[in-house]
Amino acid sequence: MTSAGVPSGVCSTGNVDIDLANGEVYNCPSTSWVDSGSSIKGPTGAAGATGATGTNGTNGTNGTNGSSVVTSAGVPSGACTTGNTDIDLANGEVYSCTASAWVDSGSSIKGPAGATPTFSVGNDTASLSTSSTTFGTVLHGATVAVTGTAGEQVMVTLTTDCTNNSSNVGCYMAYEETGANTVAASNATAVGSQRVDAAPFIGSASYVVTLTNAGTTTFTAEYAVQGGSGTATFTTGSILVQVP
Repeated sequence: MTSAGVPSGVCSTGNVDIDLANGEVYNCPSTSWVDSGSSIKGPTGAAGATGATGTNGTNGTNGTNGSSVVTSAGVPSGACTTGNTDIDLANGEVYSCTASAWVDSGSSIKGPAGATPTFSVGNDTASLSTSSTTFGTVLHGATVAVTGTAGEQVMVTLTTDCTNNSSNVGCYMAYEETGANTVAASNATAVGSQRVDAAPFIGSASYVVTLTNAGTTTFTAEYAVQGGSGTATFTTGSILVQVP
């Protein structure tokens, strides 16, 4: 008899069982199975000779062509390959090829035009002077008012041409904000030099200002002596405010 593994259970004396899993032979000497220590499965044989090389398989079929993106200097024309895309370089309009003909997709890679910025300028109306070491307004100083929304950013550019009649002492022009927004003038928002020798200081400085409150804000130039005493003279000065 045979079993799919080690035989079990009661057996008849004299019976033989062959384990089909490994060929091991079991005897039944007295109603129970005992491994005989032998097997009908012989040792592993030597490796056979290498078989002949098989023939090459047939070539596979070519895949379908992918879609392409092309460009044109205007509306595309003529036949096209379905699935292709054309970009009109004149205006960024995108065209799709449907059933071998170009069709406007209604979309464009060119975004809408940005807002046109506005510029407001205030100039000193005359040469002015100050001996104050703290910022303050001076008659004929530059001023400009702009209207903006809360959170809007504006660019404030200060320009001045200044001197000081004391050696190694400077001149600063800053701005203060009044109206909808209130910010005092300070060195952090100024243009000038802490040391003016024989030649005058001529230069500009720009600052990005975030308007906290909506409404009209007035930017007024304030002037001061820096680094000592003497009299600072501002030959010219201007405030330019750019609102995006």
